[in-house]
Amino acid sequence: MPDRAPRPNASAAALEVFATGQAAYAQPRRFADMLDQWGEKILSLGPSGAGELNTHLQSLIETTAPLMEKGRAASWISEELAEKLEEETRPAAAFSAAGALLAANTRAAETFGLEFETRLADLALERADAQRVSDVLRAARDAMESETGAESPRPPVVAALSAEDGEAMLAELRIESAADDGAALVLVRGLDMAVNDASMAALAQAHELTEAETAIARLTARGFGAAEIATWRDTSVETVRTQLKSLREKTGARSQMEILRLVAGLAPLAEAAPRRPDYGMPRRHGLIQLSGGRRMEYMRVGPAGGRPILVLHAVLFGFRWPDALTARLVEAGFTLYFPVRPGYGLTSRTSGALDFDEEVRDLAEFADKMDFDTYEVVGQGVSAGVAAALAERHHNRVSAIASVAGYLPLNLDQFFEDMTAWQRVTLHVARNAPKLISLTSSLSARMMRKIGAEEFYAKTFSNSPSDTAVTRDPEALKLLSASLDLVRAQNLRGLNVDFPRVMEDWQARWSQMRTPYLQIHGDEKQVFAPGKAASACNRHPAVRFELVKGGGQMLAYSHPEAVADLLISHFHNR
Repeated sequence: MPDRAPRPNASAAALEVFATGQAAYAQPRRFADMLDQWGEKILSLGPSGAGELNTHLQSLIETTAPLMEKGRAASWISEELAEKLEEETRPAAAFSAAGALLAANTRAAETFGLEFETRLADLALERADAQRVSDVLRAARDAMESETGAESPRPPVVAALSAEDGEAMLAELRIESAADDGAALVLVRGLDMAVNDASMAALAQAHELTEAETAIARLTARGFGAAEIATWRDTSVETVRTQLKSLREKTGARSQMEILRLVAGLAPLAEAAPRRPDYGMPRRHGLIQLSGGRRMEYMRVGPAGGRPILVLHAVLFGFRWPDALTARLVEAGFTLYFPVRPGYGLTSRTSGALDFDEEVRDLAEFADKMDFDTYEVVGQGVSAGVAAALAERHHNRVSAIASVAGYLPLNLDQFFEDMTAWQRVTLHVARNAPKLISLTSSLSARMMRKIGAEEFYAKTFSNSPSDTAVTRDPEALKLLSASLDLVRAQNLRGLNVDFPRVMEDWQARWSQMRTPYLQIHGDEKQVFAPGKAASACNRHPAVRFELVKGGGQMLAYSHPEAVADLLISHFHNR
């Protein structure tokens, strides 16, 4: 009897995947390697063994995830800070509670002449500023030893620091938490600022300044001397000097920097360039309020009076389409609406992960608020089932549906050989250990942030030549980068909803569907093999199947004109 190769042990396989995952967490560019290994183990173990692997893996992650977070925070503090500080458009640097430089952005390094050995105390301009710096560092050390750590709010301290060019720059010093373990640091941000009306009004009120003294204070803060102020105000230098003397007596300020410091302590100063938030809604997007306090982010392309198409995005792409696709549809008389689905961007989350109805209710209300009498729906990827459910709810208003490389309500096991590793892994997890999706999402979000859109999409959509070409196209990458921001905005909560939903049996909705349905599919290897997808669609009387040659899963990006023409033909024939 021939020897049979032993089946891998599930617990040993789980440990191997977990060890690779830990390495990927420390070095995010190994993320794809971890997904590949996980996918291979799932396929080699078979259905029952894969379920056992995921159960072991869930237990390991539940136990060690908090420790991984703490360890990562300690090991990667400088890298994390550097990334955070680079988002600042003003000079920004971080120092330890001992006063050592941890990280700085380019503007801070150039402005203050920072070197690796620079100490925060070295930057203090005068004795009073040195005392302020000392007080902040002492408070940071105290925060590390207290139960509340650096989380308890402390007002910022304003000090004058010496700049590289010999001038002084006013800076804000604030204590913040560096990591989950409560380590405190001092963030230093240069105040590139304009003295606004609110700030001067606060100064005048606090020190009972006259109107003339307030004007003198404003001009002094802008750097004007007595002679320049006299010219500006059309008065004598002697008058200005008298007013300056009165200003010093009332405020105690002896210089321009002292006046600026007083203003900064009394009211917010207008920053020359505000800090970029973690997720700022794109300029072309809008936010609509729904019933029950819910909200939906969306984008419109085309005139308000065009024939509406509701475009439902997939997990990782589809929030924006290439101009070549949208322009052709707009020219044909359509207006596209891209609602951001639950768990993405600023759209409210759903309460459950396995229910189409809650999301469809919000989409139907969105259509009502946009005054759509009749409209068409396009579902991409995992949102194909949502599109069908919406047509079922608005059966008298949704005139036609199309799906671009959409998922189908079929037995997924037979299609795994055509999926990328991350797709195989996620679908197996959704079926066998759904809690693993939530556990791994926050860890995965960090990895996605670190490796960036180009590398992430190249690794996750690499089973089709046309998809690979998309990930190397600069224009497509701009759209995909914006999509990735939306994906990460709620820490991958949308993925937590979508992939378990793929496992939901919506065969009944599919079989009962009567709305004309177009499935646009590429002929290259992807989630569903083209032949099997065509066979499933051709058995349904309401479904028409169209194959795009040289296309993969990212059809809307690789073949925008072909997709547009198929959509126009399908929708205009209704």
